[in-house]
Amino acid sequence: MKEIKYNCFICGKQIESDNVTVEHIILNGIGGKLRSKNLICKKCNNELGSSSDVALSESLSFYTDMLMVKKDRDHGHNQVMTDEDGHEIIVEEAGNKLKLRRSYIDKEIIGDEKRYHIVVKNKDELRKYLARQVKAGEITQEQMNEVMSKAQVTKQRSKLNIQTRVPEEAFPSIVKSAVDYYIECFHRNEDIKHLIPYLKGEKDCKEILNLVIFDQSPFTENPNEITHMIHLEGSAKTGVLYALMEYYSIYTYVVFLKEDYSGADVNITYCYDVINNVEVKRDFSLPVDRAWIVNYMKNFENSRKELFAKTENRANKILGICQERGREKLVSDIVNKAFAKHPEGCLITPTIYDQLVNDIVGGLEEYLID
Repeated sequence: MKEIKYNCFICGKQIESDNVTVEHIILNGIGGKLRSKNLICKKCNNELGSSSDVALSESLSFYTDMLMVKKDRDHGHNQVMTDEDGHEIIVEEAGNKLKLRRSYIDKEIIGDEKRYHIVVKNKDELRKYLARQVKAGEITQEQMNEVMSKAQVTKQRSKLNIQTRVPEEAFPSIVKSAVDYYIECFHRNEDIKHLIPYLKGEKDCKEILNLVIFDQSPFTENPNEITHMIHLEGSAKTGVLYALMEYYSIYTYVVFLKEDYSGADVNITYCYDVINNVEVKRDFSLPVDRAWIVNYMKNFENSRKELFAKTENRANKILGICQERGREKLVSDIVNKAFAKHPEGCLITPTIYDQLVNDIVGGLEEYLID
């Protein structure tokens, strides 16, 4: 069988072993699993740059981190937020585990008196800092002992600031995903040539991309799923080819790929559940024609505030799922750690039972809300 050759949809050059690159159609940074080597050459991929991809990944990182989404390459990333005193807090386990990012030490001199305001991660870190001050002659050993005896351990509280808007800098990345999927499915590069300036930042993506919130979803939504989706649809009858892009079951964008479409009917959907790590079958049709576009664009500015409010409501629902997943993982880790201290398959004696209870309760105690 003759090997099928593919051409880069940007420059048109044939993709060979020396210029091949793996393109994540949905970004790896948000847990995308759909990828291809048949779309773009290495040179064009590098020239397109990664700034819009980074902007999209970072704007969605709250949900990526809170949902503990699995990625092909995970470089480790935690949300950093601030408490009511302005201290940076690292948020782990979907908001169930918070820790100070760094130490905060303020020194104030009033006359002959020195006053310190010290906020550190733990008493051991405080002890080390004070010992350095003793060695430097800043304080006495007696003063260090007094401070250590009066030091208070407080539980960090941090309001989770939900990201409800994707910046315009990320829009080329959304358009690129739509184009990637269309090329991957049909390899009709000529259909999307006019979109390349949008990918390169030479044209404003807002001309072809809009946030949408449906009063009634065109597809059945499962409350146990959180999905990324690309839906392609078009026909000669409507004259429009478009992509519906969904991220984390919160943000939905329509990308108008071609407004003078005259090709064969298109209706294909890729949908991935990032919670259960499975592809989801989703069949639906949302005929979009020129009248739909005109009407939507006319009403968009007037309904912008309502759109963002509805997006925020969807985000709050996802946050609840994030925190529940974090609690489940937290409990699982504490239980596994407690059992790991004992040989696998050993007889659970009363002594071991008491140790397990103490370790599990002690591990949970730190995270119990008063």
